[in-house]
Amino acid sequence: IRLWETATGKLLRVVTETDKIFMEGKSMLGKEDFSSITAAFSGDARYIAASSLSNIPVVQETGSGKTVTTLEGISILMYHPRYSPDGNFFATAGLKNNLRADSKLSGVANVWDTRSGKLAFSLAGHTGAVNELRFSKDSKWLVTFSQDSTARIWDVLTGKAIAAFGGHEKGVYNGFLTKDNKFLVTQTFSGLARIWDTESGNL
Repeated sequence: IRLWETATGKLLRVVTETDKIFMEGKSMLGKEDFSSITAAFSGDARYIAASSLSNIPVVQETGSGKTVTTLEGISILMYHPRYSPDGNFFATAGLKNNLRADSKLSGVANVWDTRSGKLAFSLAGHTGAVNELRFSKDSKWLVTFSQDSTARIWDVLTGKAIAAFGGHEKGVYNGFLTKDNKFLVTQTFSGLARIWDTESGNL
């Protein structure tokens, strides 16, 4: 990961800590895994969270590169860090299994408290990988989009599932909520986009 200044095009720094882990090829699966690193800025751009399938997420100060938090202690693969708009939480998508060759991967999303770096909730329920996740504009909801052909809405403060949206022919890879949280758009690998009423759950 490289951090650039948009006004000048100058390279400010390389996110060395995650690059080091990435280049060494360390993997929680016990083999080399050179999957792409993903990163996200906090709303005020003071921090950057970075992760890949090869390592565990870290949160660094954007300017100095100093590591603020390393998210350890969970035996799952974590990726796609996303900050809530209010800056109080960030979430990571993940895969979870017992690492046996015959075990089935299931999707999970984790919500972290940005101030303490501690896990607030682990949101389990998807039977396939979580492809993407998005916070609502008011930071109250988190939406997960999964390979199991569903999207789910979660309450960020309680960790409880609010609604599930199924019926997609293939996996859901992305989507977004409208600003007022009344509608949810889902995008699937079948090439279709759907608009859902979040209160009724109807298409």
